[in-house]
Amino acid sequence: MKRGMLFSASKEKERLFRLATAPQDKVRRIGKVENDFYAQEAVRQSDLQERDVPDGLIFPYKLDYNGFKLPLPVAVTLIKANEARNSVAEDLGFNETFDFGIVNDAIWAIGDGKGNLEEVINKTDPYKNHDEDKRGDVQRLANFFSSQGGRYFYSVGSTARVDAKEGAIEMTIGSLRVGRIKPLAVEEFLEIFGVDLRTRGAFSLDFVLDEGFLNVPKRFVRTVQLVEITKNGAVFSGRTETLIPNKIQSIRKMQRAAHGIPFEGF
Repeated sequence: MKRGMLFSASKEKERLFRLATAPQDKVRRIGKVENDFYAQEAVRQSDLQERDVPDGLIFPYKLDYNGFKLPLPVAVTLIKANEARNSVAEDLGFNETFDFGIVNDAIWAIGDGKGNLEEVINKTDPYKNHDEDKRGDVQRLANFFSSQGGRYFYSVGSTARVDAKEGAIEMTIGSLRVGRIKPLAVEEFLEIFGVDLRTRGAFSLDFVLDEGFLNVPKRFVRTVQLVEITKNGAVFSGRTETLIPNKIQSIRKMQRAAHGIPFEGF
């Protein structure tokens, strides 16, 4: 049986992948390259949009990456996968104990009902200040969502599997169309995000389904695609689309789909 290790500090991802977590020094390396990417991209987007303060929260879904466009979660996962591969290569004993490493990046995205995505929401920090009221990301989210009524809310994730011996990287991207955003006022979104977001620290699927700012369907649409990175950009293939019933019995399938995890054992 193939033995895998998860390069993540997330307890939820550990539970969903059912893999052992990498040592903390390796996990910190992955977290650093991710944070560095978002910080640099925030500054770049700030310059492009002529903002005085880098946002660091809401980004375009597709970003320029090495001369071509990539979905943000694919770009971040690729950066993490390359760092995981470097970490594994430096650890001569790793491939004697494990056969592969897994990295994953999941974000929230906004688009139409056909899967055409335009904006993504990065991790939220409710104590970060983007406004004069010092409400942090809560205010920023409320302002943003109050203008998104009628659009669709997705969870999108990309997963990479790094072969411990060869260093080959296999990637997928998946999405879960969670529901349609209700046309609510800024004040209503402030109430939705204010207390619970500070308590929970960030979005989760449970948070989104509990808070009532979406019209949630009886069945969720899940998509999965393979991703190959070539010299000309990303090639997507093998797209599959399935429906997941909105029932408590399907919660694990929903959570895995929300993280873009393609299937058991990947």
